[in-house]
Amino acid sequence: MPISANAQAKPPEQIYKEALPSVLTLMVEKKDGSSVQGSAFLAMDHGLAVTAWHVVKDAKRVVARFATEEEFEVSGIVDKDEERDLAIIRVKVYGRPLMKMTGDDPEVGSKAYVIGAPEGLEYSISDGLVSQVRTVEGIKVYQFTCPASPGSSGGPLVNEKGEAIGVVSFQFREGQNLNFAIPAAYVLGLDGSLPTQPWPMVLSALRADNVNEMVYVSDFRFYIDRYEVTNGHYAEFVSASGHRAPDSADYGKDSWNTWSGSRPPSGNEDHPVVGVSWDDAKRYCEWAGKRLPTEEEWQQACQGKDGRTYPWGSSFGSGNANIEGSGDGYAKTAPVGSFSGGASPYGAMDMSGNVWEWTSSLYQNGKDYRVLRGGSWYYVAEDARCEGRSYNVPVVRNHLYGFRCAR
Repeated sequence: MPISANAQAKPPEQIYKEALPSVLTLMVEKKDGSSVQGSAFLAMDHGLAVTAWHVVKDAKRVVARFATEEEFEVSGIVDKDEERDLAIIRVKVYGRPLMKMTGDDPEVGSKAYVIGAPEGLEYSISDGLVSQVRTVEGIKVYQFTCPASPGSSGGPLVNEKGEAIGVVSFQFREGQNLNFAIPAAYVLGLDGSLPTQPWPMVLSALRADNVNEMVYVSDFRFYIDRYEVTNGHYAEFVSASGHRAPDSADYGKDSWNTWSGSRPPSGNEDHPVVGVSWDDAKRYCEWAGKRLPTEEEWQQACQGKDGRTYPWGSSFGSGNANIEGSGDGYAKTAPVGSFSGGASPYGAMDMSGNVWEWTSSLYQNGKDYRVLRGGSWYYVAEDARCEGRSYNVPVVRNHLYGFRCAR
């Protein structure tokens, strides 16, 4: 229902000041080698930003830049609506202010603002009016008079209360420069809980079986990483966030996994990261826009609806997991996903053996211990059952401990 101007209207300077920390410029490298610039704005938790689909379509790498000149890698697309020219992307940033969206239609003639850095210029706010609410090719759009450029595409069209009413979709139609915005109501219909679809460049940077996509655990309605977080994944986190790298001095003598500064051991990039505390694991998951799984979620992902003893069935089978005495050929950890016969009912790998995995759950409801599940290469089959448990204090780092994330 249309809304009209009211006492909640804010001066443009205040709207600009409040909105600017949420607005991004996107530098997009396309698969064909061309480069474009667009805009986006943070509107959902865990680094989820809204933009126009045509800005990130066919991208192989995207970098997001704030007005402060800080730059963050964009992991990929979470959801999209190609027909309405909308996309939700994941930016590797945490804890930034979010822009509020509204699904209400603006009143024709009401004030509107576009905030961003058009065509590489300095960030600014441009004002104008909502001139029409119309339908173009079956899609409702807002036409506005605020000055804009192709670089404004994907940015917010903001009302007098500082709310994003639409997403700028700059288009040339019949030789005319017409400024349209897609209503925010369409954005609110997209799913911000879906796993990230990485860009081709991100995919090619890792082994195909080392891309940590997520699997859906339908009974509990959540996602969990298909693989344990690897040294390669964790190195990306260390590089982007400045978080400390694993240090073998913290957890014992196992020089096989010693990091060199912020880099993992050469040749072990696709092995699970170890020597990370519960706190380290939690920080990584938050950075990735995810979280640690609860103990109950972890077990459900491991054993499925039929309550399996092991992810693959009722008895231990040689060659299904990396555990002590299994004769699998690995002295310690194995590259994630090495045991195709060990998949859980939902497709999660290495839930038995390889490394103990931190969960978010407290041990015995209140003591300062966190539960670990899954056993490790150093433990026997009994410990690698789906119901096998261990625990430790959150600050401890151990060469047998790793983790995976959930959402």
